[in-house]
Amino acid sequence: MTRTKKRRWVATLLGALEIFIGIGGVPAGLIFILDPSGSGMGFSPALLEGTFLPNYLIPGLFPLVVKGLGSLVGGVFSFLRHRYAGEAGIALGTLLIGLVHWLQPLYFGLGVIEVILGLLVGFRQGPRTTPSSPYAHARSHRPHIIDDMRAAGIGADANGDMTGRRQQALRGADAPFLSAVSPDTSPAAPPP
Repeated sequence: MTRTKKRRWVATLLGALEIFIGIGGVPAGLIFILDPSGSGMGFSPALLEGTFLPNYLIPGLFPLVVKGLGSLVGGVFSFLRHRYAGEAGIALGTLLIGLVHWLQPLYFGLGVIEVILGLLVGFRQGPRTTPSSPYAHARSHRPHIIDDMRAAGIGADANGDMTGRRQQALRGADAPFLSAVSPDTSPAAPPP
């Protein structure tokens, strides 16, 4: 199996797990919110004695928002191979482990699997590196700047870096300043 197929398989598995958890979380949260007494889910109000919570309305928001909607969004991220799919899986799995495991051991296990898959998806995307060119910001976020530079007579190659001819023309009185920001590593000419 090629590396790309493994990556797709892991991301698809993570997405399916998150969708499964989300489908279970939305109705559970809605039941708690619509019937805050907890009787709709088989919970006794006696479980809340000694806490600051008068009913299950606030605890019902967790399954709805985090376990339900959060997992559904995480599943969509995984299926679309979004950049943050791995991080979403790690965060959602950690929340399941930390906040649900004492009530439902099944979700503890699913949370552990979700964290592992999230780590695999995150590592398989490779490191997030910063661009090496000082003009990379213009290249990646504002491609129209490169066109504006060309229209103004400032030479720029396809990467947005100034061409050698323009760099040589700019050398002179401003050479020490330009050598600090220029991708050219040749020594600057002394000022006249």
